[in-house]
Amino acid sequence: MRLTTSQRQTAVIALAVLLVTTLGMASAHTLIARDLTARQRQLVQADLDGFAALYDQRRIIAVRQAIDFRLLQGPKNEILLSLQDRSGTTLAGNATPWPTAIAIPPENSTTPITTFTHNATQYTGLARTLPGGITVLVL
Repeated sequence: MRLTTSQRQTAVIALAVLLVTTLGMASAHTLIARDLTARQRQLVQADLDGFAALYDQRRIIAVRQAIDFRLLQGPKNEILLSLQDRSGTTLAGNATPWPTAIAIPPENSTTPITTFTHNATQYTGLARTLPGGITVLVL
């Protein structure tokens, strides 16, 4: 079967539109994924900074209450937080046990933001050890 000139031109135009559309969708997906990852990192950092500021102002009892309140407000099993003392005892939160992908930082320091997979779920996490050896983990 031989195609006419107009049929060939129509097929070429259709393929060009399909190619441009596919490239556009792939580009949009990449940009959106990059933006969502950056926002996730900003939210994790902001949560950790908030808990650290609360600890500086009102100490450990207020941080424990804030973590418990935050867990009650969010969707179940989606927000993971942990507050531990020097011996590793969990004082508040639902991230138990501590994820092995995030090291416990030395006092007055923060781990780099880490992305890891656990039980087929991807997490972005950050930990900080506050003055007095209290460690806060936000995933």
